[in-house]
Amino acid sequence: MEQCQEALSCMYYLLQRFPSKFKEFSSHENGLIQEESNVMEGIVTIILSILKSPAFSRDCFVAAGVAFCAALQVCISSQELGLVIIRGIFNSSPSNSDVDCNSEFKSSIAKIPFKGDVYTEICNLSVLSRLCLIRGILTAVSRDLLNTHYNVTANALNGYEARQDAGCPIMTILYDGILPELCNYCENPIDSHFNFHALTVMQICLQQIKASMLSNLTNPSGNYDPIPDNMGMRILRIIWNNLEDPLSQTVKQVHLIFDLFLDIQSLLCWSDGGEKIRSFLQKIGSDLLCLGSRCKGRYVPLALLTKRLGAKTMLNMSPSLLYETIQAYVDDDVCCAATSFLKCFLEHLRDECWASDGIEGGYSLYRGHCLPPILYGLASGFSKLRSNLNTYALPVLLELDVDGIFPMLSFISIGPNYDESRVLYPVLACANVDLNLEQKIAVLVSLLKVSRSLALIEGDIDWCEHPVADKQAGLGTVSRALVCIKGIKVEIPVQWLVKALTHVDESLRVDAAESLFLNPKTSSLPSHLELTLVREAVPLNMRCCSTAFQMKWGSLFRKFFSRVRTALERQFKQGSWHPLEYCKSNELHPSNGYKEMELKRADDLFHFMRWLSGFLFFSCYPSAPYKRKIMAMELMLIMINVWSIMPSLREEFGYSSSENSLYPYHQGITSSGSTLLLVGSIIDSWDRLRESSFRILLHFPTPLPGISSDNTLMKVIAWAKKLVCSPRVRESDAGALTLRLIFRKYVLELGCLVEVSSNVVHFAPKPELANDTNQSGFNNPVVLYMKSMIDWLSVAVRDGERDLSSACQNSFVHGILLALRYTFEELDWNADVILSSISEVRYLLERLLELVMNITSLALWVVSADAWYLPEDMDEMVDDDNLLTEIPNQEHEHMPSSENESNDSKLSKDVRSSEQIVMVGCWLAMKEVSLLLGTIIRKVPLPSGTFSDLSEGGSSAGTASFPSDAVLDLKQLETIGNHFLEVLLKMKHNGAIDKTRAGFTALCNRLLCSNDPRLCRLTECWMEQLMHRTVAKSQTVDDLLRRSAGIPAAFIALFLSEPEGTPKKLLPQALRWLIDVASGSLLENNETESKNGLTCKFVSKGCDRENVYSQASKIRDEGVIPTVHAFNVLRATFNDTNLATDTSGFSAEALIISIRSFSSPYWEIRNSACLAYTALVRRIIGFLNVHKRESARRAITGLEFFHRYPPLHSFLLNELQVATELLQPAPSTNSEFNLGNNLHPSLCPILILLSRLKPSSVTGETGDELDPFLLMPFIRRCSIQSNLRVRVLASRALVSLVSNEKLSSVLLESASELPCVETLVISAPSSNLPSRIQGSGCMFNLIHGILLQLSSLLDTNCRSLADNSKKDRIIGELLQILILRSWIARPIHCPCPILNAAFLRVLDQMLNIARACKSNQHFYPIRNLLLELSAACVDSEFSYGLSYYDPTIAELREQAVKSYFGCLFQASKDEEEVIYVPLLGHHPSYLTLCPTHEIENAFDGILDRLIRCLADSVYEVRLATLKWLLKFLKAAKSDVQVYDLSGSDIRVIQTWAKTNLLATLMKILPTEKNHRCKYYILRILLVWNLMQFEKHGHGKCSGTYYVGEMDFYSVFQFWNELVSLYQQTRHAKTQETVVCCLGVCVKQIAILLTSSVLSDEERSKFAECSEVIRGENFGPLQDCIVFFNNLIKQHSSSSEPASMRKAAAESLIASGFLQQAGRIGFLVSNQHGSLDTAAFKKTEAVTLYAHQILDVWFTCIKLLEDEDDSIRLQLSSDVQECFTFEGSKSSSPELVRAQVDRVIRFCFDHLSSVFGHWIEYFNCLAQWVLHAARYAVSQGDLVRRVFDKEIDNHYEEKLLISQICCSQLEKLPSSKSWTVYMRDKDKFRNYFHGWRMRFFNQLVSFAEDHVWKQDRIDWIGGVGNHKDAFLPLYANLLGFYALSNCLFRVSSDNEAVGFSSDVVELGRTIKPFLRNPLIANLYLLVLKSHEQMTGDAANPSVLESGVDSIWESFNPYFLLA
Repeated sequence: MEQCQEALSCMYYLLQRFPSKFKEFSSHENGLIQEESNVMEGIVTIILSILKSPAFSRDCFVAAGVAFCAALQVCISSQELGLVIIRGIFNSSPSNSDVDCNSEFKSSIAKIPFKGDVYTEICNLSVLSRLCLIRGILTAVSRDLLNTHYNVTANALNGYEARQDAGCPIMTILYDGILPELCNYCENPIDSHFNFHALTVMQICLQQIKASMLSNLTNPSGNYDPIPDNMGMRILRIIWNNLEDPLSQTVKQVHLIFDLFLDIQSLLCWSDGGEKIRSFLQKIGSDLLCLGSRCKGRYVPLALLTKRLGAKTMLNMSPSLLYETIQAYVDDDVCCAATSFLKCFLEHLRDECWASDGIEGGYSLYRGHCLPPILYGLASGFSKLRSNLNTYALPVLLELDVDGIFPMLSFISIGPNYDESRVLYPVLACANVDLNLEQKIAVLVSLLKVSRSLALIEGDIDWCEHPVADKQAGLGTVSRALVCIKGIKVEIPVQWLVKALTHVDESLRVDAAESLFLNPKTSSLPSHLELTLVREAVPLNMRCCSTAFQMKWGSLFRKFFSRVRTALERQFKQGSWHPLEYCKSNELHPSNGYKEMELKRADDLFHFMRWLSGFLFFSCYPSAPYKRKIMAMELMLIMINVWSIMPSLREEFGYSSSENSLYPYHQGITSSGSTLLLVGSIIDSWDRLRESSFRILLHFPTPLPGISSDNTLMKVIAWAKKLVCSPRVRESDAGALTLRLIFRKYVLELGCLVEVSSNVVHFAPKPELANDTNQSGFNNPVVLYMKSMIDWLSVAVRDGERDLSSACQNSFVHGILLALRYTFEELDWNADVILSSISEVRYLLERLLELVMNITSLALWVVSADAWYLPEDMDEMVDDDNLLTEIPNQEHEHMPSSENESNDSKLSKDVRSSEQIVMVGCWLAMKEVSLLLGTIIRKVPLPSGTFSDLSEGGSSAGTASFPSDAVLDLKQLETIGNHFLEVLLKMKHNGAIDKTRAGFTALCNRLLCSNDPRLCRLTECWMEQLMHRTVAKSQTVDDLLRRSAGIPAAFIALFLSEPEGTPKKLLPQALRWLIDVASGSLLENNETESKNGLTCKFVSKGCDRENVYSQASKIRDEGVIPTVHAFNVLRATFNDTNLATDTSGFSAEALIISIRSFSSPYWEIRNSACLAYTALVRRIIGFLNVHKRESARRAITGLEFFHRYPPLHSFLLNELQVATELLQPAPSTNSEFNLGNNLHPSLCPILILLSRLKPSSVTGETGDELDPFLLMPFIRRCSIQSNLRVRVLASRALVSLVSNEKLSSVLLESASELPCVETLVISAPSSNLPSRIQGSGCMFNLIHGILLQLSSLLDTNCRSLADNSKKDRIIGELLQILILRSWIARPIHCPCPILNAAFLRVLDQMLNIARACKSNQHFYPIRNLLLELSAACVDSEFSYGLSYYDPTIAELREQAVKSYFGCLFQASKDEEEVIYVPLLGHHPSYLTLCPTHEIENAFDGILDRLIRCLADSVYEVRLATLKWLLKFLKAAKSDVQVYDLSGSDIRVIQTWAKTNLLATLMKILPTEKNHRCKYYILRILLVWNLMQFEKHGHGKCSGTYYVGEMDFYSVFQFWNELVSLYQQTRHAKTQETVVCCLGVCVKQIAILLTSSVLSDEERSKFAECSEVIRGENFGPLQDCIVFFNNLIKQHSSSSEPASMRKAAAESLIASGFLQQAGRIGFLVSNQHGSLDTAAFKKTEAVTLYAHQILDVWFTCIKLLEDEDDSIRLQLSSDVQECFTFEGSKSSSPELVRAQVDRVIRFCFDHLSSVFGHWIEYFNCLAQWVLHAARYAVSQGDLVRRVFDKEIDNHYEEKLLISQICCSQLEKLPSSKSWTVYMRDKDKFRNYFHGWRMRFFNQLVSFAEDHVWKQDRIDWIGGVGNHKDAFLPLYANLLGFYALSNCLFRVSSDNEAVGFSSDVVELGRTIKPFLRNPLIANLYLLVLKSHEQMTGDAANPSVLESGVDSIWESFNPYFLLA
């Protein structure tokens, strides 16, 4: 194709460049020989042959069309060429006589050298060739000729247009020939690609028109109009239809066409003045603006119009244009197009404002237009919109107007500081609009981020200098930051920055962090404020759940660390700064002119980095949750990659020992304790954590600290080997990773001699090892290690050969194979250490391959077996014939039956367990074998092609000569490939098959990429073997297990292995062969012979009859099994996305065969063909959206589908013809009972295929043989058949056949076929109906089929029309037809509920379309008709007179209820996101209400009908009514406009709901039996009461009956009913709703209880309830509170389902119980009294009540630690509204939603502020820590416990809560509220000491229980590094530390001396655990705190084991930073 195109291009160049030479060849007078004179004839002949052939590409056609026109110019004159084009191509005759015209035309044609009729050839060209020919005319023919006027006869126009001039029609080639034909092609494209080419030619045509007009070649003489109005409208219609085309190239062509068209119109209207073109452009602009803001294609045309009309004119046409454009940024697809328009629009708007108002005034006017829309977009609350505006719109705005940043800042109340007050900017017109704090922060972050990226911010963000209180206030509310923007200093509240960094929106947090942490000047030092904010943000973001946030956060810190290193190295290299800890004094000594601030910043940054490295390391503590640990490890890896953890700066800078001072890590991070902690982290149940720990340790010093001796390394190896030998994959992976670490650090880097098999380690220097290597190859460290691993594998294989069952119980070999695979991944085959011992490596690989083959022989038969049975005699494993031998049971024949059964059961259980162990062990072994071979083959050097020229017979493959670096020879490669193929063909387990396929793919790819032809031939050989195995004879059903098991995987491996960019060979060959096999060509009719022969074979062996029949049942006819294999391979091939492009050419043929195979008599073939059919439909059309019942957005239309796959059209046409013939009524009267027998097998798949296509917007051209509309008669015939399912499928299939142009006619024609009311006699009920209607099933089927067609066409085709006027016209005409046929929906006239419901459904869809069109003309007539009909159907329960239950009647009444109430209110399903813009004023009403007389009495009886439906006997009616009522209430709650209702109807429903809704629902709730109805009743109760409580809080509720208005007895009765319902309900969703309703009920109970314990003054302050309950009623209320508290605790447990936990959280918020803390807290006191049973004392009631409130708060905090993200986020947002600040003097701050971790801390701060004075609160905090530190003594292996313990909540972090509680415990005694109580020091000293001893005793008990395990169980780094031991140790020790500090506050120095003995005893007890650095550092703090009180020095012997792990400035609350 490329060569043909290039040849045609060269031909065109020669014809254009040297026409005279070719004219000499074509001349008949020059006497040339015949061969030379035939040159032009050959050119013309070749070009025409190319244009006629369908085999060439479109680019070839384009080149041929241009070359043909160039050849015509050579052959004939210009005048003759014009005649040929006019007459021969466009078939129009000039006005001369026909005889003269024909003679001239024939004479001209005769001059063209061609053997044949050129005119006939041109007329017979295809549409595409003709289009390319027209393109050639536009390219090659001169403009003079294109614009030449020809006078033509009126009867010779032949459909082409011409203009009249002096009474004679005038025609030009350009305007009257080419342009109309191109419009026709663009209006009726064949497919999307043809559409693109047609638009491209249209663009060339318009370009020629424009050039002609500019050159004055177009002569609009007389009445001749080159482009009349109708032609202009056609071009515009083409543009509008293609603006939203899926192909971006098409849209670009449309934009070019639009631009050219505007230029042409401007040139045409120039003589008429500017007003005409201006009005024309404004009309076009109005059409564009009506397309909607989400229309991507409109923005480039709008930009083009803006250039011509001006920005102000565009704003006058649409004042909301900028707001709509900003709103469109919600859609990612629109952003780029909208930005291009926005940039153009703003440039012109700025220039126009300058021109009209000057520079300053113009800027003010310009900003008033453009700033408010963007500001409101940034403050909208839509995260996606704000992010897109930051990326696209805001940079454009600031680039055009840099100073616009200041008015935008002033909009959010941010301005210059006092020093810059002289800078004034005009206030925006919208500045008086109030934004809440959260919106202001969002705008500020966006402005800072974009200003940073545009380098508008100078320097860094730092504290303000003039307020002295800033540094003292820290991050308080009064602190302010200073930002220098364009030289102007601007003040920002620091709290705004803090709230932005801790916001719940992840994108806002990232944007804020980027603004603060990064600087375009990477060498600048971050300010103190920036570092403070980083330190605030990092701890709070360690448990973020989103993967996207983790990636963004990691990318951010990668840039931040790079900036830090650049900045510090710059300071260090200049010699002006050294870290303070290495200076002789802590004073700053500025030098070299550097300011003190710079040096202070460097010190702050250095210490911050050390803190950060320590914090990240501490976050990896042993029991840390997965999310924290993975985030910490990822950040550590990023930091290590940017700044090495190895202190190697000495080599980099050449400094003395002081260069280590720049080391940014704390020295403790590489200590032995820290290293062993990370080594222990490899033993984790999470794959990513194991891998991250391994990658971190790779950067640690070699040898690893703590593992630097032979003994320690041998211990680690022994520990790793034990893990490797575990039968569980995660444990073996942990051990293999440990061995990989040893191999990398000690063997490769250090050169140690490590023999894993014998646990021998020798630390030897590398020179010595090199000498040993020269003496013996196996002394090479790498070779020795590999040899020891292979020896270990050999021992395991021998064990398996002796006893496979016992070996599998000990993991068999999969762990060793995994360790070997990791070893080979670390090898560099080009390294000297490998090349120097290449022969030994070859020997080892040969041994390894032998062992692999042995493993395969041991394990493959197990995973290939088709039964679970494992023979007792292991020798039988090699005999395949005995695999199915039954378990012998003769020994149990004489036992009693019961005993025999018991023994049989036990034996069967043991055998089954043993079978499973063996099966799993062998499966894992085979999986690891494949992975190992794949790893080897990917890296190992292969033989090169330079050694492949040996003769075939000269030497064998194994002895052929190979290069010195080749490790595997040809025979070994063939062995590996045969092994892969054997495994794939025998194995039946998908997991191992996938791994084997990956290895086989790698092998084949390496071979095909090789330059050795022998290696390439191996893949072809394997393909032949695979084909032979696929069609092998004597296959049984067992070969089809797992969808042919490995056969499809083997084919896919070969397909994927072919290199990219090279012609595929294996794929097309195999697909062609597979399609032939699937077509059934191999089927033979010798079934009986094969069956009989096989049966005799079994009988001859002596098998019993049962086994013979069992085996015979698995036999299928010859060819069946291969056919199924072929379909399974096709399914896998077409499912693979990587093969989508290469397989597209086979899709049509494969789909045809799949559909035909539905007719196969074999179930296996039908099943596999169905699966292949599904894969093909998914690949061709796309996935199906099951919720919307439509394919992907870019699914192809029916027209495109058949033009892309032409064979399918004729196939489907023929199949439908045959299938519909079978659907004809059978002569038998019982045909209706055999509906399935006359269905053609291909019918349903064909209908499903057609239903997945989209309707086309255009109709195929006349005579198109591939027009999908040709299938229409057959589909219509199917849609009226007696089979209901066929009717439904046919109605869906009809959608894709009807184009938008034919939609109206098809709809109206179909509706007209319904029986009209005039044809019926409706004088009586159905008994008097005509006989053809009464009881006529065929007639009813016809009606139902037509209604289904109408429903599908309305729901899909009509709804998707872009033209609302067309939709309105269609439904208007359809309504007139349906009104006459409304009898179908009247039960009294049509006794068929299915027809009644279908008619209502059609009207319902018409009503929705009219509502979407906002049409008043047809909306109300449709609604009134639907109301009338649906009301009749709702009341038609007894119209049918049936004595039995008819489900169709229930479905009818359900549909009637939906339609009836849908007329009153319809909730929109596809509501777009609407951003509220205050400046735009109120939104226009959705519908203008029609006159009152049209709706008068339209809803008579609505309330009565609603009440009746709520109590209807049919549950479908009740359910539909309840659903509608719930939507109605939610719409009222969210202030959604209630459509279609008049004001009186709204008031009727609202008035009834206020007074009767609750009572009505409570009345029907106990009697409701259906759980779905019960669920919706409860949902309505919940929504209604929450809505009324919210209104009551705002003072809007009056006269409404809800729970908040109930008295004590009513609410108590309601509570009892709900509790009873909760206890009886078993349905999950209903029970969850009951829990929520209990929360609503508790809210009123809590209000009653709170009001009763408050004084009159306090009660009036809260003003929630005036009722005061009596003392005897306190008890029941308290019982309700306790019950609710226990209920929430129960359902918030992590073991509960997520939906129930969510319900518990919602109920907790709905109860309002959390807010009661602020109202009760000040009432509690530390004065305790006795409980008087006679009279409940008020103080005791308050105390019990406060306890319950605290319990609820702690339950809430527990739910904030829930694993489900949605529960945490929603609860945290709700909890923040519960915080009260009555105690603060300032007004309550505005709520800004914070992230969950920050909300948890807020919760404790809030509780401490409310209950901090209460001693019971202190007890609760201490008890929480004590409970978290509890432990359970568990026996068994510590390693096994790591992997056995699967916790329910992976997000919960008990240590975090413990640290928060302990920090609060330390703060409480020093608070002001404790000042009075602390006077009694003895009392509190005893109190604190008691709690301190509880922690002490629990810690000692735990340590003593675990010390004895030290001798028996060896854990790396000690048991303190185990996750189960760390938390109890650290939490108890932390509690001991916190209580000790509290104790010291009330103790003198002498009293504190007695406490030291506890510390010493504690140190001796926990000494074995001090190898953990965190525990050691915490204990050190305990020692220091006691030392400060007593003056005694710490006992050094206690810290000997942890001396290298001491971290300076260790924070015990490290998670809180």
